[in-house]
Amino acid sequence: YFQQGGMYNVCLETTFTNACGACEVDTCMTVLVMDVTVGSHQGVFSNAIRISPNPTSDFATVHFNSPPGDKTILKLFDGTGRLVISLPISAGDDFVNVDVSHLPSGVYTVAIENAGAAPPSRFKLAVQH
Repeated sequence: YFQQGGMYNVCLETTFTNACGACEVDTCMTVLVMDVTVGSHQGVFSNAIRISPNPTSDFATVHFNSPPGDKTILKLFDGTGRLVISLPISAGDDFVNVDVSHLPSGVYTVAIENAGAAPPSRFKLAVQH
C-alpha cells in the first residue's frame, strides 16, 4: 500500500530449495505509482504533473512540477488507444494548454514522453460537453 504517487523501489525475496540446497533470490525494480483522480477533483500525480480543470469541455492546462527536458511530447489517446493530439513541449516550460473542444466526451489518456527517458508517464483526462 502506497500513501501517495511517486517512484518506489520494490523488492521480492524468494527462497527455494534445489539440488544445491536452499537459495535466495532478490529481485528489485523501481515502480511508478500513479495517484490519478478524475471527477470533481483535479487529476493529480503528486510528483509529476497536475491537469486542470479535470474534467473539462474546452481547454485543459497540464502543469509540470519539474519542467520537461528537450524532445518532450504530450500525446493524448482516446479510449481505443488512437492518438488524437500530439504537442511538442519546449524545454523549461512549466505548463502547456491543450485544446480538447473538438473531441467527443470521454476519458482520454495523457502521455508525457521524453526521448531517451523511462516509459512515458500516463494520466487520465475527462472531456465532458
